[in-house]
Amino acid sequence: MSLRDIRTIAVQKMEGEVEKLEKELIKLKKTHSEKQQQLFDLAKEGKSEEVLLKLEIIQKEINELVVSIRSTDSRISKIKNRAKRLKRNG
Repeated sequence: MSLRDIRTIAVQKMEGEVEKLEKELIKLKKTHSEKQQQLFDLAKEGKSEEVLLKLEIIQKEINELVVSIRSTDSRISKIKNRAKRLKRNG
């Protein structure tokens, strides 16, 4: 197996991983949007103690989703750049 073959296989694996991560990113963004809508709807209900606790929980979940979205987006970018370099050098 030549170096070119190894690079081609590596690029194909990277492209497959990028596709998988992009699907995951779409799901994360959809969940984020749903949580934001929940937060907005719940905020309309008033300011009781129970509502405030639910708001805090949803806000925490949204913050975790934002971190996951940024992390996934960063991974996608790194893998794409690595694949691009391999294609260019191959």
